[in-house]
Amino acid sequence: MAEVNITPINNGDNGDANLWNSRFAAITEQINGNIDQTNLADSAVTTPKIPNGAITAAKLEDKHDLWVHYSTVNGQVLSTTSTLVFDTVKRNTGIVYATGTGIATIQRNGWYTVNFSLRNIDVSATYTPLVRVTLPGSSTITYVSANDAATISVGSHISCTATVYLEEGQQVAGVCAVSTNTRVGSSATEHLPYHSYMTIVEVR
Repeated sequence: MAEVNITPINNGDNGDANLWNSRFAAITEQINGNIDQTNLADSAVTTPKIPNGAITAAKLEDKHDLWVHYSTVNGQVLSTTSTLVFDTVKRNTGIVYATGTGIATIQRNGWYTVNFSLRNIDVSATYTPLVRVTLPGSSTITYVSANDAATISVGSHISCTATVYLEEGQQVAGVCAVSTNTRVGSSATEHLPYHSYMTIVEVR
């Protein structure tokens, strides 16, 4: 509803019931169930004024998140520096993920935790996992977080985690450099820790 505007009464006006009733009606119509943000001052409702339990989960906007993994045991061959192309989307809320490229595009500004874990299923190799962020319209690549290189034997895991502020349109991918050609993948089941996967979770 709009703000209440009342025509001033002038000297000499006939002060009958209609004159007063029309003004009282303008006020009561507004305050009886029609108060909205137009009629509230900035910061008018403070935390102590909100009862416990008044805001339910259904009233909160869903967080954006993504969980992708390999659908096969022999997931992907890594050589030199490779982008991890997870082919299966297990869960996705609000993030655009391209299974053909492994690129996730952020749809809302916020803080996100990016995590991926790789299971070596081929030969021992030195792994250096990275989280890569690409700015829209730019070839600039920022390596947000990198674990120390580690030699991983067959059946072992290496993981990388970064919590960063990402903006709408920025692209995120897991990247791994290896010392020799090797393969990462998953067990026959989706149960951790026998799985190679990547998650992106909004933590605002």
